[in-house]
Amino acid sequence: YLDNVEVTRVNAQPLDPAERHKLLVNDQAAAQSFTLPAGCWSDMQGNVLHGSVDIQPMSSAVIYRLPDDACDITTSTYTEPSTSSGATLTMYPNPSTPGSTLHLSTAARGQFTLTDMKGTVVMTAMLAAAQGQIKLPASIAPGMYLARFHDEGTTAMQKLIVQ
Repeated sequence: YLDNVEVTRVNAQPLDPAERHKLLVNDQAAAQSFTLPAGCWSDMQGNVLHGSVDIQPMSSAVIYRLPDDACDITTSTYTEPSTSSGATLTMYPNPSTPGSTLHLSTAARGQFTLTDMKGTVVMTAMLAAAQGQIKLPASIAPGMYLARFHDEGTTAMQKLIVQ
């Protein structure tokens, strides 16, 4: 006898984890190159991979599939053409953890924006001149983010990994 039970019909689709995660194993005495499957792939350090991956002798690597638009994001510092002094952005620690303090290389005054891989704004903050640090929200989910710093016509971007 059951009391206070509600039954709801759901549609479930089976997912094969082998389609989104790959273990590359080199059991040879020499380095081996593995061609990546079609799509956008990353290693566990958050580095986006292209073409093939070299695995050292007697070692392995785990790679995982990213959303296809993730391969289009640049992971280096980008500065738009500008007549101002320009902004560069270097953050540490990267990878970071929820609730930690990010230290920024810029001493400029401007706006800091953090977006997830879908383009959703996760946080924004106005930086005062020489502030140089931002506290990440404790509720931020682990994943890859795009950090953007904008000051007077110059924009700098860098990826941020939250573990």
